[in-house]
Amino acid sequence: MFYFLLLIVLILLIPFFAFKRCRTQREEIDACLILGCPTHEDGSLRRTMIDRLNHALSISQTVSIQAFILCGGKAHNEYSEAQAMADYLKDKTNIPLILEENSTTTYENLKYASLICQKNDFHRIGIVTSSSHAPRSYALAKKFFDDISMYEADETMSCKKWITEYVSRWTYLIIEAKNKLKGH
Repeated sequence: MFYFLLLIVLILLIPFFAFKRCRTQREEIDACLILGCPTHEDGSLRRTMIDRLNHALSISQTVSIQAFILCGGKAHNEYSEAQAMADYLKDKTNIPLILEENSTTTYENLKYASLICQKNDFHRIGIVTSSSHAPRSYALAKKFFDDISMYEADETMSCKKWITEYVSRWTYLIIEAKNKLKGH
């Protein structure tokens, strides 16, 4: 019985150990992607997004950045995450803002941002997201980018955030396992 319970606990912990952290941080990046987060129902930014944006602004004080790519469409309501971010940043930086407004998931944030990067010849990519979200974001980003620097914004974790990220990591692992079985 003990070994069975130990096995269950180990299986439940897989999402915490299956994702590597990116330790690379450059002094120059071509584009800094700020990953989306749903707005409140009235279109205002959630604390998580404000923390990401402020972290990006802080990074821009020491890292040379050609452009910010603001990622996120109308995922959970009628407001564009990217536009809400642009409204927040417009008077706070001179770095050009490029809006990616088609995505509704982290995977799509990175997929559509990679198309923008290709179009603009951006190769050295910085990604700003929350610390709990960074390991999964990094795993997804490696599908689209070769030269990645991750910048993790501190966050206040809630039970809901932990559960959401835990389920998202399991979903990612299951999709990856299915793809490997299919030979992709």
